[in-house]
Amino acid sequence: MALPDPVRRLAPAELTRVPAVGLFVRQAQAVQPLFVVTDANAAAVSAICARVDGLPLALELAAVRMKTLAPRELESLLGNRLGVLTGGRQDHPARHRTMRSTIGWSHDLMPGDEQVTFRRFAVFATGATLESAAAVIFDGDVLAALDHLTALLDQSLVQRYEATDGQPRFAMLETIREYALHQLATSEDESLARDRHAAHFLDLAEQGETELNGPRQAAWMARLETEYGNLRAALGWTIQRGDSPSGLRLGSALWRFWAASGRLREGRDWLDQALALEPNHVSVIRARALLRRGNIAVDLANFPAARSMYESSLSLSRELGEEVAAGRALDGLGLVLLSQGDYPGARAAYESTLQAWLARGAKREVALVLFSLGKVAIAEGDLSGARKAFDASLSIRRDLGDTGGAAWGAYWRGRMERLEGKTDNAQRWLARAQAGFREVDDRLGAAYALNELGSLAHDLGDDLLALSYHLDALREREEAGAIQEVVESIEGIAAVVLSQRQLELGVTLLAAASAWRQMHGVPLLPALWSTLEYELELARTDLPSIMFERASAEGETASLDEVIDLALTISL
Repeated sequence: MALPDPVRRLAPAELTRVPAVGLFVRQAQAVQPLFVVTDANAAAVSAICARVDGLPLALELAAVRMKTLAPRELESLLGNRLGVLTGGRQDHPARHRTMRSTIGWSHDLMPGDEQVTFRRFAVFATGATLESAAAVIFDGDVLAALDHLTALLDQSLVQRYEATDGQPRFAMLETIREYALHQLATSEDESLARDRHAAHFLDLAEQGETELNGPRQAAWMARLETEYGNLRAALGWTIQRGDSPSGLRLGSALWRFWAASGRLREGRDWLDQALALEPNHVSVIRARALLRRGNIAVDLANFPAARSMYESSLSLSRELGEEVAAGRALDGLGLVLLSQGDYPGARAAYESTLQAWLARGAKREVALVLFSLGKVAIAEGDLSGARKAFDASLSIRRDLGDTGGAAWGAYWRGRMERLEGKTDNAQRWLARAQAGFREVDDRLGAAYALNELGSLAHDLGDDLLALSYHLDALREREEAGAIQEVVESIEGIAAVVLSQRQLELGVTLLAAASAWRQMHGVPLLPALWSTLEYELELARTDLPSIMFERASAEGETASLDEVIDLALTISL
């Protein structure tokens, strides 16, 4: 039956007209005559209908529980659907008195080989393509998979739908999958099915990591997003089994997807679990996982952890004689030095690895190092050198078909042009960056572009637009867990409110950002600080001393979460 739109919030009367909700309410009123949908319980009622997949019998059985439970209590128990969905009418056939009996009746009518397919298919957490089902269940035999999935479709035990790319996918309703998972757990098939599932999605993740650097980035971001439930399930299984190599490979392969899709904290947690399985193991796989964990630590602004990860990766790589892996770890250390203001150290690290990558003809690595050297040059005030480095990096990335990499190059060119006061050029570069990030669905990159567009709008005197850009960037960065970038957005918002003469608020925001930077050893780029410092000194002059000091103290003692909440309430 039709379910409520999970995005649109409906008024109680309108919600009751949705078929699944209407049936649930009518059945609930049979056991609890005074029950109605209200503003207080509407969300729980919608969730109940969704959790039981809109199945009429399931809705009726769920409604029986309303005799003793409130909607929120019932919703919380539906993690165990089959245990809750019991108590059907005694005048109904036995197979219709519980959901377990109903599904079991259909299951028992199937031939043995279809029962095997049914329970093995349950390993797919978010459905599967025909090819994935064939690989995991039928050793790659697509025709066998087609025949068996067709049989399950005919019995309504599997559903077919089209993914966003138009490719057909097959999935079980969660109520049915819960039964199938129980059948799998009590069979001898579970380890085999889950091992094959993990191996298949490890291959997919590693292919995706490569593709995210090439011309098909957008399609692969969408594909990995579609399969993310399966990728999570594969990670969970490898870690549960103590399969360190597979867990490390899978976590390493997903790091770029985690960063671009705003899942940094989740990626950190998965990699930490995988690294903890065999902490003293010496292998290239572990060195690579430490490198990727260092990348995530940088994005989360945990620079002591990043340095430790990169140094461990470097040590392992050198021990194993892996020069390429060692070079990548050195590049990571250069990033830590750059972020913490050691610009000569960062330049030395990057220039040493640049020569090694040039000697190997490693174009992608050359482009990455040139890009980093451009950022160092901006920090040192060498805008001419920065332009040369960015342009060289951008040229290589375009040749490689690296749309996302080219977007990052365009972003930094736009930032540099803004610092030089070339607003028209900056606008063109940033628009190009924003389009590139959107094309490859890089949410964090798009937030960078938004934030810089906010600073550009402020430079041009359009503070209303500037605030809108900064707030949008702040929301995306907070959701992604990109802490250093959150602080940059707060600084942009502070510049806007100071220019709008909300002086105490601006001082509080800047004091909070400065306190965070001082605590974490992450200085603001000198060219950016000079502008903020000027506006701060104007506020110091215009505000009475006691008000300025009080506003500063409030910012210095506030938590970052409190400052974010404050910033999100600002309007002009």
